[in-house]
Amino acid sequence: MKNKKLIFLLILTIAFSLTLTACGGGGDPSNPDNGNNGDNGDGNTNPNDGQQDDGEDGDNDGNGNGIDTNPSLAGLAAAVLNNFEKPDLWQFLPESLRPQNRGGFTGEPDYSSFTAVSSIPQNGMGAQAYMALNILQKAESILNGISTFYATANAVSTVYQQYINDNPHDYAYFSKSVAGLNIIIELDGEDCALTASALGFQADLYIKNGVLGGRIEVPLLGTAKFDMTENTLKVAVNIVGLLRAEIDFVRNDTITTGMLYEFAGTDSVYTTSAAHIRNDGAYTTFVGNKSDEIAVVNTSNVEVYGNANGKLAGTKIKSSAVGVTYNTRWFNLYNITGINNVKRAEGVSNGMNADTVYVNNSATAFATKVVGGLSLKTLSRRYDIEFKTMHFWEYNSETGKYEHVTAEIPMLFVQEENLSTASADIVDNNASISSINNTIAAAAANAVTYGYDTLIPLFDTLKSLVTPVDITAYIGTKKTV
Repeated sequence: MKNKKLIFLLILTIAFSLTLTACGGGGDPSNPDNGNNGDNGDGNTNPNDGQQDDGEDGDNDGNGNGIDTNPSLAGLAAAVLNNFEKPDLWQFLPESLRPQNRGGFTGEPDYSSFTAVSSIPQNGMGAQAYMALNILQKAESILNGISTFYATANAVSTVYQQYINDNPHDYAYFSKSVAGLNIIIELDGEDCALTASALGFQADLYIKNGVLGGRIEVPLLGTAKFDMTENTLKVAVNIVGLLRAEIDFVRNDTITTGMLYEFAGTDSVYTTSAAHIRNDGAYTTFVGNKSDEIAVVNTSNVEVYGNANGKLAGTKIKSSAVGVTYNTRWFNLYNITGINNVKRAEGVSNGMNADTVYVNNSATAFATKVVGGLSLKTLSRRYDIEFKTMHFWEYNSETGKYEHVTAEIPMLFVQEENLSTASADIVDNNASISSINNTIAAAAANAVTYGYDTLIPLFDTLKSLVTPVDITAYIGTKKTV
């Protein structure tokens, strides 16, 4: 396991290769010109360098006194501060999966009467994808604390530029209170660091070896740390000791992959969830152990979303109990022709279904069929319609924000082993359905299969590589100021 962890971390390290703008620009302020080697600007040969003086080099004003009025220092403060950008945590996922692009949810339909399939909300997310987006939102809410600094950036730039002008050979360290923030700027060649703090808030930002990073601590909210390059992102959060999580993304050509680890509890007693994420440009797949399925031993959940519209294209769940494994595919009813409307008698059980479901205006309950034969699956259902909890974002006009809500959505499940006979089984057992067909795109179906056959084994090798202690160590403590 340790070797696997080292390999995973090595991949991330190699991927961190972006070269950012040099922080120091305008020379090395830690090695000032003392004027001894400066030409005097008279056009004669400098006795120290044996070169003809053109009146333009040396200390840049040609007087050889070591006092630099180097015009290249103009705007240096702004150039340094512009390096410290807030990371876009969503850049490795398609635009359609951003919460602000998933609005339009107007509430859960009243399934106590027949509801048209076309009226069922279609922009919901399963438990696996929601876990990832929820962590990104929590991290973003903390990183938004950087806006406290950006609100004063112009003032800081003005004061720092004046300091550079007054100390053209010694501006590598700057410390001053500006607009209510304690500001520290440190330059070291192409590396640099900035600290902004006030009233418990502290942002420690840095560029080191071409990696932009930062640690932001916001009172009563939590702490986040990130390291980012053009093609990689690592971000971790500690939500006031209640939840710790980490997400790592790596973009390679057209494929982006990521791992997410979430822990609720203490270092020794906690619940854990993890997910592997793959974005191939057409579909984004979330594979992990978050699900609303009840399994005695283990659950692996594959959710596939179309990048173009962000809709759930399909899902498949592997759930294990003692001695038996269920391979279950779930389908949106709007991808199924032959079922036009649906009604639920909530809480009125129908066999193994917690609710009784009716379709196509029928007064007879939707009927399922057991697997049969002699096996541990004999009495399990080949297919059925059940209501699953899905996650949505609803726009709040008062706050101007998209807020998370849940709703129950009817979906059709089929055990993988009975997929080839499912259409005939459903028609044979339900008089209100004359024919039924699955319209899910072949590419989407292939993405689900790939997630199940290839990504679940990969997820299993990665899901335990990070611990809550690792996240705490990565986040570390705030810089002493």
